[in-house]
Amino acid sequence: MRRLGSTVRSPIPDGGCSCRYSPPRRKGRTGGDVGGPRHTSRRCPACGHTAKENRPTQETFHCQACGHHAHADTVGALNVLRAGLARRQAAPA
Repeated sequence: MRRLGSTVRSPIPDGGCSCRYSPPRRKGRTGGDVGGPRHTSRRCPACGHTAKENRPTQETFHCQACGHHAHADTVGALNVLRAGLARRQAAPA
């Protein structure tokens, strides 16, 4: 933010409130949308079962279908990685 006298100006070009500004989503190398994190830490990387009950707490993951245990962030990262690799292989060269 820039101070002019006693007024504080917003860094957003149209002068809007910065709390309403949301940056555009990142694009992959091919220009396609990389996708959001929806259900990535609820989907089991072992069997693919997706359920809210797979996340009993904020940090733990326990699959209700196959019994797989892991840290929820690790599960989410693994699912995002697999989705990205699948998109990369499906993209025409």
